[in-house]
Amino acid sequence: MIILLLILGLAVFFDLRSRRIPNVLVAAGLPAGFILAAVANGLDGLLGSLAGAGIGIGVFLPFFVFRLIGAGDVKLFGVVGAFVGQAHIFQVLLYSLIAGGVVGVGALLLSGNTGRALHNFRVFFVSVVLRMQHEVMPLSELAAQSAVRIPYALAIAAGVLVWLGLNP
Repeated sequence: MIILLLILGLAVFFDLRSRRIPNVLVAAGLPAGFILAAVANGLDGLLGSLAGAGIGIGVFLPFFVFRLIGAGDVKLFGVVGAFVGQAHIFQVLLYSLIAGGVVGVGALLLSGNTGRALHNFRVFFVSVVLRMQHEVMPLSELAAQSAVRIPYALAIAAGVLVWLGLNP
């Protein structure tokens, strides 16, 4: 897990500094997770690691599609999945989502953009309801600006740390 923590530390550093997570972290992290899982637990470990990476990417992909997080966050959570495997990825996901909510609310309160955030939530909610009714929302409403952007690598790292703390 030292390698995962190193990757997460670097991802948080870059995400805080530039709001980008370098692809080299993902390119190094995925194979490292796969190899370590295979060495530790053979073919079952490798398969669990592959499944964890796939689940990690799969559950974060809708957040990317709705522009709630960046592609780097999706890929980083895939790396986390490669290290923790399919057996633990949902626990880490839960802790990361909770941490993301805490970080998001804190950033929103500090930014003073709560009005814009509430407007964006309304637009998102109405858009989903209209799509379920096979209708579309006017384009002028869909062009909502972000109220606040957070470095989600911080939430992912916090989720992993909570998981590690609860599972020594």
